Amino acid sequence: MKIHYYKTFRVLPCAALIIAQAAQVSAYASDTTENRGQLSAADYKFARAAACGGAMEVSLGKLAAEKSANVAVQQFGQRMVTDHGKAGQELEQIASRKGATLPTQPSAWHQKEIDRLGKLSGAEFDKTYVNLMVRDHKADEKEFKRASEHVQDPELKAFAASTLTVVQDHLKMAEDLASTIKHEVTMVK
Repeated sequence: MKIHYYKTFRVLPCAALIIAQAAQVSAYASDTTENRGQLSAADYKFARAAACGGAMEVSLGKLAAEKSANVAVQQFGQRMVTDHGKAGQELEQIASRKGATLPTQPSAWHQKEIDRLGKLSGAEFDKTYVNLMVRDHKADEKEFKRASEHVQDPELKAFAASTLTVVQDHLKMAEDLASTIKHEVTMVK
């Protein structure tokens, strides 16, 4: 019986590579495992998105309060920090009671937006920030409205409904601010 050493040794490194890759995938999966506790998958998806979006609003609000030369933009930014910070704490308490764990930081996409705005200054920052707030709050309004109608968990549903009115208020403020900034830019030209 002839043993094929070449084939045997060639297969072993491939098997080792497959095992190593499987271990990496497993490690990645454990790092990204979601703990949704007693929340349904759909309810958790909403809560997770709201937590990440709220974290972005707080970060961008702090940036606006620091970077903007426009007092109205600074005040709006501070309002985002206050309101979204409060909503984030309330959401975290609900999730905790349900045994769920939510992200405390913005998502990677949100962080890219924060980093992009962090590089801007002056009127360019103000215009970009306020336009982002209009777009973001329009999307939030749709999501919170949908959640207030379809979320299964009663506490999370009540949170979505009460936060929807805050989001709508923010959207109106952002639209008014965008109009003011656009008017100021037009007058300067």
